[in-house]
Amino acid sequence: MPLKKLASELDNTPWISGWRLVALFLTTIAMVTTVSSIYEFWLERPIYVHYGWPYDETLNEKLRYVLQATAYTSVAIIGPAILLFRSIGQLGHAHKKLLTALHAAQSANVAKSQFLANMSHELRTPLNAVIGFADLMGTEPFGPLLPRYKGYAADIRKAGLHLLDVINDVLDISKAETVEFSVHMSDVDLGKVFAEVETLAAGLALDASIALRFETTANSGPIMVSADRIRLKQALLNLVSNGIKFNNAGGSVTVRAFAEAGTVRIEIQDTGIGMKPGEIATAFQPFIQLHTGHSRKYEGTGLGLPLTKKLIEAMKGSIAVHSAVGVGSRITITLSGGANDVARAA
Repeated sequence: MPLKKLASELDNTPWISGWRLVALFLTTIAMVTTVSSIYEFWLERPIYVHYGWPYDETLNEKLRYVLQATAYTSVAIIGPAILLFRSIGQLGHAHKKLLTALHAAQSANVAKSQFLANMSHELRTPLNAVIGFADLMGTEPFGPLLPRYKGYAADIRKAGLHLLDVINDVLDISKAETVEFSVHMSDVDLGKVFAEVETLAAGLALDASIALRFETTANSGPIMVSADRIRLKQALLNLVSNGIKFNNAGGSVTVRAFAEAGTVRIEIQDTGIGMKPGEIATAFQPFIQLHTGHSRKYEGTGLGLPLTKKLIEAMKGSIAVHSAVGVGSRITITLSGGANDVARAA
């Protein structure tokens, strides 16, 4: 549960004050005494006469019965009440300490996210300059470069772009933890988004010897989805890139779209290394990587799935993962939308 939500629930948790508890027990004792007195003085004799039972008790005996009943009731209630009152007091104290700790943790979390966001902005400025100068050197505006130096410029550009992607992911996840994502919802042609993602991921798939396929199953016309076009493309590119990265040469990544009644279902299926059932929930935690250590094979910050989940949820959608080790993973995104109304009418 997010710290903000948990703190809010604790803030709204009702607690019984000590004086109210004492008043409650005194009221209970008074009610028991009153009911006992009414029975002893007004109801007992008519009941005995009605059933023909002998009735010869004196007033002193009645008062003694009333006092005994009151005493027994008081002992039965006040003893546990004292223990309950002390327990509630301790719980109230613990509640306040927990609430204070939660607010402190929430403040620290917000400060951390703001720091990461500020650092990301500060890092992007010089990094863009590095990438720009690497591009400029690659065009050889002042004459041809030696092949070695031209290769160095290409390596600088490639490393700079990779670092920029990492910084952008950190910036996005920091925004998501401090405030809600700003999304601009509209009707988006999913086929066009697929084409853009395929163009961006084709080079990565080619380098990794992975077959990349995009399929749509609309009977006629385009599949329209209610989403933020840029955020949807970012989410799909994250998932497709993961499917390529955590795969083996000769494998495949297939992206399919299904138009259903009022919804669009997008599936990203890969033949990669897969995950154990217990690793799926962990994979959605920011900055957590399933493959760690000095000899780890896969690069990245561990932000791909957490960021994608936040993007999809910001667009009022849902995401689910099914995976098996050595078989691959299937990630299903569900969003509002469907086949084009004009196409359906035709």
